[in-house]
Amino acid sequence: GYMNPQGEWLSRSELTAVTVEGEPIEEVESSFKVDLQLDREASIEEFLDHSVRLIYSLDPVDGEIDEFRETVDNGKIYRFEFSYRGGTSVDPAFVLSNEHGLWLLITDSNRIEYASLTNAAVCAKIEEPEEEEEDSEELDFGML
Repeated sequence: GYMNPQGEWLSRSELTAVTVEGEPIEEVESSFKVDLQLDREASIEEFLDHSVRLIYSLDPVDGEIDEFRETVDNGKIYRFEFSYRGGTSVDPAFVLSNEHGLWLLITDSNRIEYASLTNAAVCAKIEEPEEEEEDSEELDFGML
């Protein structure tokens, strides 16, 4: 449930999403309800900086798709912001093709932090402890 500072119950429709700075977040329509503009070409490096979460096989309708399909078949990757239901969140999405068809890939941005060693690691030989002779008459409570 949601409550205001006075402890009164609030419905979800009364809430507004805001940024960390308190600015309202603009809501977007579902990507299935709007015409998408695939005008932003992405590099392979940009694409590989994302983890694929969902894959859709695209079956385009006839019309102006031939020129676009030829462009994508030549190895170009297009990026846009995708929203399944609409609202305040969008996901990075890519359109590309391979020998099996035309694909829409919904992704998450990877947050990779690179680190390097400034000093060589110290390696040491680990000596095995000597095994104690077992007395078969003694009880080992660790095995119970």
